[in-house]
Amino acid sequence: MPPIDIAGLLADGYNAWAPAYDRDMAAMGYALPDIFADVVARHLPDAGSRILDAGTGTGILGQRLGRRGYRHLVGIDTASGMLDMARRKNVYRSLRWMALDDPLEFADHSFDGVAAMGVFNWAQAPLPALEEFVRLTRPGGRVVFSATLDDRGRSCCRTARRRITRAGRWHRLETVPAFASHPGASPHARVRVFAYGIP
Repeated sequence: MPPIDIAGLLADGYNAWAPAYDRDMAAMGYALPDIFADVVARHLPDAGSRILDAGTGTGILGQRLGRRGYRHLVGIDTASGMLDMARRKNVYRSLRWMALDDPLEFADHSFDGVAAMGVFNWAQAPLPALEEFVRLTRPGGRVVFSATLDDRGRSCCRTARRRITRAGRWHRLETVPAFASHPGASPHARVRVFAYGIP
């Protein structure tokens, strides 16, 4: 029996959900985008910053940042249907199909910051992407990402975060206390947002 293509199944599911995604998430009271955009703006206050939105989805984060004046946004995702919806928001300089569990097709230090909202969770945590985010961010730049937590409050990418820190490749600037991604969420839907600086 051939191996199950988890990434492909996830992309298919998101493609099918894409037309209704924004509406469904708004109806659930999705709290993460506004909190996440606040963290990005704190650590990348220059609206001229070149930011990679890794795991763009329908462009919810890009839309939030666009309202704050950010215009140098590049988005990548593996769900073409989601990218189509993001394209309609007219806030991205470019949008490309790209898988986060592969080496990303950008040169070293291409961005002032990388933002990954809703990407790192227990179902789909492409942990090598954190190393790639560090590679893509210029010295003095920022990496901001959210991560879901387990019942003991540990994030799904805890080991990878600590490994990169021990290697001296980034330092933590901020950790937002855990919060529910939407009202009535189960404990497994609690998230933290992290901001790291690249030396």
